[in-house]
Amino acid sequence: SSGINAEYGGVVGPATAVFMKEQWESMESVTIARNAKELCQELLEKFPSSKPWTFFKGEKSLETVPVTLSDNHVSCRCVTVYAVTVRSDMSGALSHLLEAEVFDFIVFFSPSGVEYTADVLNLHSGLIESAVFVAFGPSTANAVRSHFGENKKLGVCENPTPAGLVDVLQKIMG
Repeated sequence: SSGINAEYGGVVGPATAVFMKEQWESMESVTIARNAKELCQELLEKFPSSKPWTFFKGEKSLETVPVTLSDNHVSCRCVTVYAVTVRSDMSGALSHLLEAEVFDFIVFFSPSGVEYTADVLNLHSGLIESAVFVAFGPSTANAVRSHFGENKKLGVCENPTPAGLVDVLQKIMG
């Protein structure tokens, strides 16, 4: 148990909801949404004039949650709980992989994943020219467009789940 006593919570994606319920046994209700904007809208409908909210986030998270809450006059404490670190051998390992394999799809699960791999992928653009990029949501899709241009073939998962990934891959493959 985490030692945190919370009755209600909200997450993006069902896998995170399972983890949250395991960690916070006192949690009565967990709202699950497809993205941060949708999550805020759903929680604001349920708790329009609530106490201050606590947002546990990564160091590179977007400002969607605090801005949306602020726009709705709800105070928010942001607590950074994790940082992304790049493997020291990531560039070499990724270059080796790109040179050894042919990829039909390259899937990105986060904007930071796009950011950390973009330079290497762009160096090997000829090797990945035919690959379709897939983003696990709209924020990640925006990062892909920013780093690889608007013309790169891109599929975007409607739901941040394995089933959502399968759905977008099936649509792309026809």
